[in-house]
Amino acid sequence: MYLRLFTTVLFLIGVGSGCCTCFNASSVVAVDAHIERYVFRKVRSQSLYSCASACLMSSVCMSFNFETKTRICELNSNSSDQVAITTQAGFLFGDINHWPKVMNSLMAVPCGNSTSFKVTVNITPTTVNRLHTDFYAGGNVLYHISFRLNENRLEFNSQTSNEWGTEIRLSPVPLAVGKESLVEIRLDQGMYMLAVDGSSIHNFTDRYPDAIPESIKFGGDAIVTAVYITM
Repeated sequence: MYLRLFTTVLFLIGVGSGCCTCFNASSVVAVDAHIERYVFRKVRSQSLYSCASACLMSSVCMSFNFETKTRICELNSNSSDQVAITTQAGFLFGDINHWPKVMNSLMAVPCGNSTSFKVTVNITPTTVNRLHTDFYAGGNVLYHISFRLNENRLEFNSQTSNEWGTEIRLSPVPLAVGKESLVEIRLDQGMYMLAVDGSSIHNFTDRYPDAIPESIKFGGDAIVTAVYITM
C-alpha cells in the first residue's frame, strides 16, 4: 500500500533532551532465519532499515526476510506468532510489530551520531501543489524545504520562537507531477545537503548548530513508496 495525501512524521529515536535510547534493531531481529511460503513481494533494499520501512508501508506485511548478501527484502504475510521460523544462512528476520512506527512509516534509526545522517524518500507528487519537509528540535524548525510545484520554485528557511529567518529561493523545482523522484537530505558537519535523483540541489548552513534534530515531518500531496534513515 502506498501512502497518499500524506503528513508523515519520522522520530529520531535517542536524540533531544530527555528522550529515550536509540532503537536497537539487533534486539528484534533473528539472525540466519526466515519464514518460508508466505512471501508476497520481493524488493531490493539498501539496508535492514529500508526493508523494515517497506514492510511498514504495506498493510499486508506482518514480517520480513532480509538477505544481507543480495540485499533482497522479502515481505511476508504472516509472522512468527503464527508460523515457525526456519534456519537460513545469510538472512535476517523480523516481525514488524516489534518495530516502532507512526503513520505507517519508519521512525527508527540506527544508534549513532544524530548530528550526521541521511534521509531518503521515494516520492511522486500527485498534484501541482506544495510539498514540504521540516526538521524539528522542540518547537523550532531547524531546516525547512518547500517544493512549490505551482510556482516552480524551491524555498529554504528556518524558524525559531515562531519567527522565520531569511528565506532562500531557487528555481526550477526538481520534482514533477506523476514522476517518482529520489529525494536525499543529508546533515553533515553543520550542513544540510539536498539532492534529487542524484543531482545536488542546494547546501544550507545549519543556523542552529547546537540544536539536535528530534523529528522530521513530510507533508503534501504525493505517493511515498520508501522512507528510510541511515547514519
